[in-house]
Amino acid sequence: GLQDFGPYMKTVDPAIADVTYTALCDDGDFPCGPGGCVNAVFQQELEGLYNGKWTSQFGEGDGLKGSKLLMYPLIKEVFSLMASDSRPRFTLFTGRDLVIGPVASALGFFDNRWPP
Repeated sequence: GLQDFGPYMKTVDPAIADVTYTALCDDGDFPCGPGGCVNAVFQQELEGLYNGKWTSQFGEGDGLKGSKLLMYPLIKEVFSLMASDSRPRFTLFTGRDLVIGPVASALGFFDNRWPP
């Protein structure tokens, strides 16, 4: 249970969720600890904790305000390219969860779930 992964659960970013989501994506095995392996029920508990963290960090209140401020330069660049008559034919922007979540929040389509 959670006690096996205690050090990971006390951090701001519960690292164990990265491992368990990866197992879900590629049909791999869940990680195991001294007390046993993560199962589907525990995975759902981790998902709830992680989604709660994302909602508070990016999706509401000060987190939402921070997302808008933090991502403003990137969003401004994207919209400027879209509005430009001399825009490139193709532009690719990439990002990981720590970019995608705040951008989605700032643009109003964040669904309060971690974007793995």
